Amino acid sequence: MGAGGGPGWQQQQRNPSEEEMWRRYDEEFDRDRWRRSLLLNALKISPLLVPVWAFILYFGLMRSNRRPVSDHQGTVVAHDRDGRAFIMDAYGNKHRMADFDLQQAPRLMNQAA
Repeated sequence: MGAGGGPGWQQQQRNPSEEEMWRRYDEEFDRDRWRRSLLLNALKISPLLVPVWAFILYFGLMRSNRRPVSDHQGTVVAHDRDGRAFIMDAYGNKHRMADFDLQQAPRLMNQAA
């Protein structure tokens, strides 16, 4: 019943009694009544869906507030006035990176001779 086994389901012929049954079903089916009942059922369930959509919207907005600060891909190391290194993550949070601290040059003492 596959590609080479026999006629596929699309190619099968309906018998005349089945055709008649489907024709009568289509004639008796009230599309307007079905649409109205679908709309009424959707309106009945909507109060239950409102809290779900509010929950999704709230957390979606909370997540959008945490967008990356900058669009550049590289990591930028910033130093404060004491030479301590900090990097900023994708959400704008600063993190201390002691490995990248600036080396302070030793101060020479005035040697009065």
